[in-house]
Amino acid sequence: MSMPKKGKLHIDHNELPGWFAVTGFNLPRTEGELLRFEKLHQDFDHQLSGKELDPGEIWNLDKPEEVKVLVPQIEEEIGASWRMAARNSGDITAEVKAKMNANQKKV
Repeated sequence: MSMPKKGKLHIDHNELPGWFAVTGFNLPRTEGELLRFEKLHQDFDHQLSGKELDPGEIWNLDKPEEVKVLVPQIEEEIGASWRMAARNSGDITAEVKAKMNANQKKV
């Protein structure tokens, strides 16, 4: 990756992976990219110490994985109203009919 002349910026399509590495979107792959990355980000205030993550916790395969399953809870009365509306039943309340008409007018 060649550095552009001062005041001019021309990036060749083939140089994009290198620019992504220098700007931090990808990891630097070469010594040159690493040096450019460090120069570009030398004034960055790193607020993390590197001790925030525990690799033992990440790679501990002995601990069982907890999976939470979210189950939708629908009240039977509301669900029954929807089923009646879907079947075009005559037992629809006036309130439900009004909401249906209002929704159809919005479309």
